[in-house]
Amino acid sequence: DSQWQVYNYQGNDPAWILASLEKAIENGEKPFVCLSAQQAKSKWGTRNLERKLAEKFPDKKILRIDRESIADPNHPAYGCMSFREKDKNFLDELLPMYDIVLTSPTVETGVSIECRHFTSVWGIFQGVQTPDSVRQALARIRANIPRHIWIRGCGINRIGNGATSVSSLLASQHKLTQAHISLLTQADFDEDIDTDFQRGALLAWAKRAAVTNLGMRWYKKTIIAALAEEGHIVQQVGEDGVMPIKVSGDD
Repeated sequence: DSQWQVYNYQGNDPAWILASLEKAIENGEKPFVCLSAQQAKSKWGTRNLERKLAEKFPDKKILRIDRESIADPNHPAYGCMSFREKDKNFLDELLPMYDIVLTSPTVETGVSIECRHFTSVWGIFQGVQTPDSVRQALARIRANIPRHIWIRGCGINRIGNGATSVSSLLASQHKLTQAHISLLTQADFDEDIDTDFQRGALLAWAKRAAVTNLGMRWYKKTIIAALAEEGHIVQQVGEDGVMPIKVSGDD
């Protein structure tokens, strides 16, 4: 029951998948949409997509869940992410009231949506979240319904100096530490600074950061490979239609 049909859309931007999303809504589907941002400046963020879909489908009820809406007492999404354990089914009661739900990374870890209301999950991932976070976002809906995704080829964010080797990350942090110490010395800070504090924790950070940076460098391929390894059926949506994807190839 956990094996999804995943449709991986091609193209340099999400225009193609957005057109498919609009067609699905016209056909009566109820989509749960995962997005990477909510700011007004983000063309593919929650606020702009909400405006676009509201103009095209004025008869549809749309719920936007992002950092802004959950903090607005006058918004229907207010407080929906801060429910207590005894109210853990609150989202399962709220979401079926809407035809379209748009979410930012606000809805990611620690959320399980069990209601059988949505017919498909859609994701536009612009390289902001880590590859693991993308997969977590797609898994918030527990029902085995199709996943439609567009993923940027290379991620935007990096940890530390962006290196993919532990030694390079540690060297960069050491250089940064020495620069800070130099500034403190110039400011007459004469106390001893322990630069060997929690070396094990720093090493663990560097190892994890190297893995994350590698995933961000090969963002799309990392996510697609991970979805395939989890047992999901990943297909490519391109000019030639829907085709099985070659995980190790240039998708």
